[in-house]
Amino acid sequence: MKSLIKKILKEISPPLIVRIFNKSKLFFKKEFQTSFDGVYDDLNDIEDELPWSKQPWIDAQNLTLNNLNLSKKGELQEQKLTDFELIPSLLISSLAYKSECNIFDVGGGTGLTFFKMAPYIKEIKNVNYHIFDNQELARSGRNFLGKLKHNLNIFFHEKIKDNYSFNIDLIFINSSIQYIYEYELFIKDIINLSPKYIVITQLPCGEFKTFFSKQNQRGYNTPIIFFNKNDLLKVFANNGYGCICDFPVDELYMDSFFKNFPDDHKIKNTRSFVFEKL
Repeated sequence: MKSLIKKILKEISPPLIVRIFNKSKLFFKKEFQTSFDGVYDDLNDIEDELPWSKQPWIDAQNLTLNNLNLSKKGELQEQKLTDFELIPSLLISSLAYKSECNIFDVGGGTGLTFFKMAPYIKEIKNVNYHIFDNQELARSGRNFLGKLKHNLNIFFHEKIKDNYSFNIDLIFINSSIQYIYEYELFIKDIINLSPKYIVITQLPCGEFKTFFSKQNQRGYNTPIIFFNKNDLLKVFANNGYGCICDFPVDELYMDSFFKNFPDDHKIKNTRSFVFEKL
């Protein structure tokens, strides 16, 4: 009953009031911008408030875009890459050095990662970079692209089709698959596209049984999956993809990020994986 009343109040309240309420809640509860609450077996027990299309998330992405280093002429300059951005950057550089290549970035948002990687890719003219995400983030990416002097082939889409008239060389999934609740079906769908490489980064996983948790993202809740690592690897192995790289992301999840979590379900780091078609 309490959750129903809460849902009704959010539906009838103006968006500005909801944003102020969520910011106040984070401040007074001294919560982190991102935190996790509880271990769930059933996705339907967690309210999804769609934080990725809400203004606080969009504002944060716009701020990060606008903080990228640009020359006086509006050209992208070298940025500091995180460890999980280095692997796709290297693979894309290698593919583009040989010939034209097609890259799919699932959940790529505003294109931030590509804008960061682009100055390091010598044959960037050979890269066709396709981003799949929501309209709001795509709009921000296109607006930023309009400010640049560039030779980037970057395309924003909402949905992945069943087939394409070109070969897909690499599919990049950064901090996204944990929000795709029918993930096994999704993995099989992208495998059916037959890319040479599939790169998954910032994936929450461990030795525990796969479970759901409630993630708070800037005041809004969403379900998130914590994966059993071996089960996930088996999905790829059983569908013709071998794991050629597996490493922890250089970040730290403090115990205080987790509420109502048994110790053996907490993680210190997310992980990154590179799969190659066998």
